[in-house]
Amino acid sequence: MHARDAPSVLVADEDPLARLAIASALRADGIPVAGEAVTGTEALQFAFKVAPEVVLLDAAIRHCEAIPVLRFLAQRLPAVKTVILANRHDQVYALRCLKSGASGFLSKDIETEALANVVRGVARGEAAISRTMTMALIDVMRAPPRPEIGTRPVRSLLTPREWEVLDQLCIGESTIGIATRLCVSTETVRSHIKRILNKLEVSTRADAVKAAAQLRQPRANDLFVRRG
Repeated sequence: MHARDAPSVLVADEDPLARLAIASALRADGIPVAGEAVTGTEALQFAFKVAPEVVLLDAAIRHCEAIPVLRFLAQRLPAVKTVILANRHDQVYALRCLKSGASGFLSKDIETEALANVVRGVARGEAAISRTMTMALIDVMRAPPRPEIGTRPVRSLLTPREWEVLDQLCIGESTIGIATRLCVSTETVRSHIKRILNKLEVSTRADAVKAAAQLRQPRANDLFVRRG
């Protein structure tokens, strides 16, 4: 790809030194930097104004965290490709970002010289994720369906999302495992579990599993659905 054909980039990071390093590395490799943003809100404003092909977005961007920015861009500017740059490797958060529309999730430890290749690849439709993250995605996708979960009564105190969490509890999944599989935070999983216990009027996860088995038993005049 020639310099004149290089994709334009928006760099969104509250750290001025990080923005300078990233922007300088990209320009040195012939990639135009269409703008720089300090906050999530500013990133969205710039994105609508300059329509960059790629956004490099700090995972800890201020005022409007990365997830809402990703979702908004995916809905309103679907042609824009966004890569999250994070200070630490958080598999659960990375999966949430990818599910929310990110084209990549990389550590900020990446060599600045390598960012130009990342940008060009993402602009061509490639993903920008580590080998570890690739394996995590493969594990999630190829997990076989479990016959002992999924059946639930149509009339239930539990929401569909709470049933998804309860299904995972029924197969012995941990809080972290549930968070990874459902692409949510561990705090969100704990909140769901707390509500499940309250609604089922039980005090432990094991009791919730037993209650789920009872709820799955067909009764007269009950309708059941199967969630794939």
